[in-house]
This record gives sequence, structure tokens and C-alpha cells, in this order.
Amino acid sequence: PALKPRTKTVGIELGDRFLLCSDGVWEALGRDELRSVLAESFNAVIAAEELVDRAAECGHDNATVVVIYVESGGSVLRRAAQSDCGTPEVGGF
Repeated sequence: PALKPRTKTVGIELGDRFLLCSDGVWEALGRDELRSVLAESFNAVIAAEELVDRAAECGHDNATVVVIYVESGGSVLRRAAQSDCGTPEVGGF
């Protein structure tokens, strides 16, 4: 059967933070811990690294996140981190 994704349009405002993550991160950390890391992290790089590190500590070998922080002037800081067997890689795009 054809996949039919559910979509939602939302407005983006200064200070918004977005997270896309693999099930390895979601299952290891859960909603409350994900929210806490995003709220407490100074920037997207730190948040991405922290989420991947925490998921890896839980034994998940597939931990992938994309963190987006909406910054001043309409710019967006995006960072991705991925861990296979606990080795994080972080880069901007």
C-alpha cells in the first residue's frame, strides 16, 4: 500500500526549536527528556551532541537527530548528529 504521511503546517517564530530523530533516540529518551535537552541547550550543536550521547549511553546503536533552532534575523541554525555504535558525528548544513 502507498504511504500517506500526516502533515501539519505551523508558523515559525524566533526562538522555536525543532527536532527530527530516529526511533533509537525517541525510545531511549522519551518526550520529557527530549524537551529538557532542547530547552536547556545553548545551541543546536550542543543539543544534537547531548541527545546522541544520551541515547548511546542507553545502548542504542542507531541514534540520529536533526536539531533546528530559529535564530534572530530570520536565520536558522541547523545541525545534525548521528551515532552508529556510539560514535557521534556533528556537522552543519
